[in-house]
Amino acid sequence: MKKLLTLLSFAALGGYAFAIDLYTQSPHTPGASGADGLSGFTGDLGSGMFDRDIADTFTVTGLGWTVNQVRSSWVQFTNGDTNPVTAVNVEFYMDTGGVGALVAAATNVTVGVSDGPGTYFGRTEKIITSNFDSVNLAPGNYFVHIQPVVNHNWFWLTSDPTTAVQGLPAHFRRGPNTDPTLDTTWPSAWTPTPGPGPIFSGAHDVNFVVAGQPVPEPATMAALGLGLATLVARRRRRKA
Repeated sequence: MKKLLTLLSFAALGGYAFAIDLYTQSPHTPGASGADGLSGFTGDLGSGMFDRDIADTFTVTGLGWTVNQVRSSWVQFTNGDTNPVTAVNVEFYMDTGGVGALVAAATNVTVGVSDGPGTYFGRTEKIITSNFDSVNLAPGNYFVHIQPVVNHNWFWLTSDPTTAVQGLPAHFRRGPNTDPTLDTTWPSAWTPTPGPGPIFSGAHDVNFVVAGQPVPEPATMAALGLGLATLVARRRRRKA
């Protein structure tokens, strides 16, 4: 009874004790035709840095979502490289037919990296789970940007299906590089895939899961409040 009262009161106050999957784009099947991985990380690789931002689209439904977790699958350039993922940058942008204004950057991000079930391009799937302080998103279309901080080249696996059909294709920004034919500074604009160079040669979506809780309907909140009040009244009568 005490646990039930706690859960009901927590929900009635608009809090959430756990995260559920709200939006999912699964990684492509290993060996699928047209499959790829998009380089998307920030880190020190020495004289030639290949920092890249990747973002892809999703839609918030209902009355909105409270998001506190994202998950995504990656592979390393060198399988088993020991350079750790020390942090993950998670940001949400408006979808305005491209990457629009920044809505929120995740704070107090905690990161977990685990081996996934797949083997891609001879490399072990790495699942990056990022938990963070809740971000409130109103109904609408967004881009999510997920960028591991690691001194190694990591590739964000494309999604299933391998063609870009789930909203707009993934967008990218390629960071400073010592190669004079590539970017020498961070560009302000994002470019949709496909883009210049072999790594962004096709139009792709990438895999990710957005998790949290949907904003409850007013009727649901009222029912929770009524249920809480009834349970409290019964508990008081038993004590009397």
